[in-house]
Amino acid sequence: MKVATSDNKNGKKIIMKAVILQPILMSCFEGVTISNLCSTISSIMPIDKDSIKKYLFYMIEFNLITYQGKIKSFFIANDGIELLLQIESMKSRENLNTNQIFLQINEFK
Repeated sequence: MKVATSDNKNGKKIIMKAVILQPILMSCFEGVTISNLCSTISSIMPIDKDSIKKYLFYMIEFNLITYQGKIKSFFIANDGIELLLQIESMKSRENLNTNQIFLQINEFK
């Protein structure tokens, strides 16, 4: 996944906050259920379960995480690991903190 900055005339833009993406991705390294993920993320910041589910949907759609139905758990994918590295790089290179980083994903039709 690339961090996009230009307009996409073929689809809509999805803006995601790194401050939400990062803890979700970190939680998925060893696998996490939706209930555990919601309680973990909610303890970090005020966010409702529906917003977390929306993030999960897009993260699966863009191959950042996978869902293993048999064990009802989410796992980080290679693209998710790459995104974590990009976020860390942006933070150090541009002297930003995680809540200052927004990622734009272009959804093609």
